Amino acid sequence: MSDEKTAVLVVGGGLAGLSAAAFLAWQDVPVLLVESHADLLIHPRSRGITPRTSELLRQLGIEQQIIDACGLDATQDKMLSLRASTLSDPDFVTFGEGEAAKLAEHSPSQWSAIDQDRLEVILRDRARELGADIRFSTELKEFEQGDNGVTAVIEDLATGKRSTISADYIVAADGNSSPIRERLGIPALGPGRFAEVASVMFEGDLSPVLAGRPVGVAYVEKPRPGTVLVRTAPQRWVATFAQEETEYDEAAVVADLHAAIGEDLDVRVLPQVPGTDLKQLWFVIGAQVAQEFRRGRVFLVGDAAHIVPPALGQGGSMAIQDSNNLAWKLAAVHRGHAGDALLDTYDAERKPVAFNTMGIVLAAGQARNSGQEPDDIDVGALVFGYQYRSSAVLGAEGAPDAVPAEELTGQAGTRAPHLDVTIDGKPASTIDLYGPAFVLITGEDGAAWADAARTVSGDTGVRIDIADIGGRLGQVDKPIGAAHGITSTGALLVRPDGFVAWRSPDAAGEPEQELRAVLNAVLA
Repeated sequence: MSDEKTAVLVVGGGLAGLSAAAFLAWQDVPVLLVESHADLLIHPRSRGITPRTSELLRQLGIEQQIIDACGLDATQDKMLSLRASTLSDPDFVTFGEGEAAKLAEHSPSQWSAIDQDRLEVILRDRARELGADIRFSTELKEFEQGDNGVTAVIEDLATGKRSTISADYIVAADGNSSPIRERLGIPALGPGRFAEVASVMFEGDLSPVLAGRPVGVAYVEKPRPGTVLVRTAPQRWVATFAQEETEYDEAAVVADLHAAIGEDLDVRVLPQVPGTDLKQLWFVIGAQVAQEFRRGRVFLVGDAAHIVPPALGQGGSMAIQDSNNLAWKLAAVHRGHAGDALLDTYDAERKPVAFNTMGIVLAAGQARNSGQEPDDIDVGALVFGYQYRSSAVLGAEGAPDAVPAEELTGQAGTRAPHLDVTIDGKPASTIDLYGPAFVLITGEDGAAWADAARTVSGDTGVRIDIADIGGRLGQVDKPIGAAHGITSTGALLVRPDGFVAWRSPDAAGEPEQELRAVLNAVLA
């Protein structure tokens, strides 16, 4: 049995685990990811990521790859969502039109209709480029926590060879059943699991029933209520069926496809896993949130931490956002810039978002189950407006769970607003400032804040980039200071994840002392 060391051991190679590995490696944190499957699944599973999630992946330099890999029209608005008895039913209703366009003014990124399997390939390759050690056919067998780290035993399933891994932390991205969460005894709160659904990939020319409609997703009543057809390529689809019987052979699948389509068109059911003839996969539909997102040196991300129904397409995006929130904090601790209390803010920030999102998605699902479309959901607030309240944010006490996207003006705990600007003379978004470091935005007369940031950064070793309005930052269409809630003498500190840590609308008597105290408080 060999011995190895790493800073972070990630368990699970889905969206949550791969994005965690990528964000950690991007921050130069040694990371090892283990996944028991022999390779990535080819099944699309979830489809689409929100503009906010696209912003985070933009930091990794893979946004254009994602757009190119969408397979169909990249943006949600170019595809039609409908509800009908069957796909061929001429009596149908559409919904969701214009949602992406409504969000466009709030972000440089778009709602990308990429399948999960394609996104995972891009994340895996980027994580490896950045230096992450990713091992498939490798399973976590056991682990023990100690005062100074975690000792884990992993097994290469192809050879049977076992290794002992010494890590500082474990990131549990091991799915909704999460053996790690179960071992830690962390309960899940909420309605729980509703059902298991069968998911099937198939090919076929459905143009005779589409009648020119650019359908992206169809909710149909046949063969059973809850059937969903999702188009992933011009002639490739995924069908999800509520299915009580565990025996579901290919003949039954084809019969259900014909019922959902409304005509007996020629369809071919595709294998779900490479190298097998498996014709369907089973997925859990439910709503639950773990009572704790951190237990000692173990952190839950993605489905291990929470599951929500697919009604509003939030599950995959939530997983990636979890990983981004946690990664910069682990990196700060790894570098010795932050105390352990910073890691507690992962739970304090992401768990309320999970509960709030679960409630909104459940309400949307109930409306759709009754044949209606929810008309009171503020998509901008759901996607961009969630607000953090923790010790890593100063001045957000009593803040709401979320604010409308158009009201994001640099409030503490909110995602810093998007503006079209010039950065060092080149067209960009303010979102492009954020990622590897803290950023201090200063007003046109905020030289004292900039000087303070240079001194504090030099003393602490914590990187603070300076974006001075009128200098490095040039205005394009809106006054930058007013959009961030500061005057010409004010300043705003933005965390590596793009969330506002603190804001001083005006000048301070001792800017260096103020900024030093702020950074110490945020980093615990």
